[in-house]
Amino acid sequence: MATRVRHIDPDQENAPKVNVVKPTVILNKETKSNRTFGGDRKNTIQNENKPGTGKVMGPPKDVPLKKEVIKKVHPPASNNKENIFGQTINKSINDKLIRQESLQLKSKLNDLKLKTTTTTTTKSNQLVYDPDLKDKEDPQLVAEYIVEILSYVRNAEDEFPIQENFLNETKVSYKMRSTLINWLIEVHQNFNLELDTLHLCISIVDRYCQGNKNVERNIYQLIGTAALMVACKYEEIYLPDISDFVYVSDNAFTKKQLFEMELDIVKKLDFRVNYPISIFFLRRYNRIAVVKAEQHSLGKYILELALLEYNLAHVKPSMIAAATCCLAIAVINEVMEPRRCWTPTLTYYTNYKYSDFKDILVELAHVIVKAESSKYTIAREKYSSAKYQKISLNFKLKGPLIRKLTPSQKAVCNK
Repeated sequence: MATRVRHIDPDQENAPKVNVVKPTVILNKETKSNRTFGGDRKNTIQNENKPGTGKVMGPPKDVPLKKEVIKKVHPPASNNKENIFGQTINKSINDKLIRQESLQLKSKLNDLKLKTTTTTTTKSNQLVYDPDLKDKEDPQLVAEYIVEILSYVRNAEDEFPIQENFLNETKVSYKMRSTLINWLIEVHQNFNLELDTLHLCISIVDRYCQGNKNVERNIYQLIGTAALMVACKYEEIYLPDISDFVYVSDNAFTKKQLFEMELDIVKKLDFRVNYPISIFFLRRYNRIAVVKAEQHSLGKYILELALLEYNLAHVKPSMIAAATCCLAIAVINEVMEPRRCWTPTLTYYTNYKYSDFKDILVELAHVIVKAESSKYTIAREKYSSAKYQKISLNFKLKGPLIRKLTPSQKAVCNK
C-alpha cells in the first residue's frame, strides 16, 4: 500500500491556516491511482517533482494547478424519461398530448370570449370588447370565472321559473301582493338591509305562493315577514332580531308563528333559497355598458318599481335587467332610439338582442309613468334621496323618450 507523506515547506510554517484539500495519491508517473477523495477527479493534484508522494496543498499562489479536462459521457438519446414515481414516459407521445390539450384549451377560451379586436356587426362600426380585460389580475372580481358563473345563474332561471298568473288559484289577489311588497320595501329600508335581500325576499314569497295554493289572506303578511327573515339570513352579515320582525308587523303574529312559517317556507322550497334576482344581472350588464352612477341608480329604481307589478313577476330576471339597463341608458343620455344603446358587446355578453326585450322595455316605461300617481309610494320616496341622486325626481323621467314609449299615458301593467 502506498504511504502518504506530508511535506511541509519551511516558508509555510508561519503562513496563515487555509482550508486543506487532500490530493489523490499517485503511485508513479506511468500508473495513476483511480482513487479520489470526494469522488471527483478534478481535485487530483500531481506532484511532478516527487513522484510517488502526495503533497498537502498550500496557498493557491505558491502551487500552480494543472487543470484536467474531464469529458462527460452522455447517455444515448432517448425519447423516454421517468416521472417522479419512476415510471417511464415516452417523451414524444407526452409532448404530443400536451400540445393537443393546449390547442383544445385555447379553442374553448376562444369560444367563451371574443378578443378585443374582433368585429361582430356589419351594420355598425362598433367592436365587441372584453369588459373584464382590466380585471383579470384582481382575484376579488374572479374575472376568469365570470362566464361560468353567468351560465350557471341563467340555467337556474330555467330550473325555477315563476309561472304567469300564478296567483289565480289562490285566495291572494295581485292588489294584496302589491300592498305586501310596498310594506316590505318600507321595512327593508328601515332595517337598512342590502338591496339583494329585498329582491330575494320577493322571489321567495312568489315561489312559495306558486307552490302552495292554500295560502290564506290572513297569513300573507306572515309569509312576507318570514321570507324577509330567510333572505336576511342568506344575504346579510348582521340581521335584525326576530323580535324586531314581530314589532314592525304590529304584533300581527308571535315569534313561534314566525319560526314555524320560516320552517314551512324552506321545506316547501326544498331548501333552494338562492333564486336568480334581477339586481345581480343589472350590475353585470351595467359593468359591461360602463354606465354612470346616475344611470345605475335609475336602473335600481326601475327594478324596484317592477317588483310591484304582478304582470312582470313571471318575466325572467335577466330579461328584466337587460330591458332596464337599455332603458336607463337611453333616458339619461336622452337617446330617442333605445335600440342604439344596446351595443354589440351587450348583445354578445347578455345573449339578448334588443328585439327580445323590446316589449318589456315599453312596459317598464309605463311603470315609470304610473309611479307618479300610484298609491304605492315607498319606492319613489326612497329614490328621491341624495343617496340615489334623487333619481325618482329627475325631469328626464318625463322627457320625450318616455312620452314616445307611452303615447296613450295609460299603463299596460295592472292599475
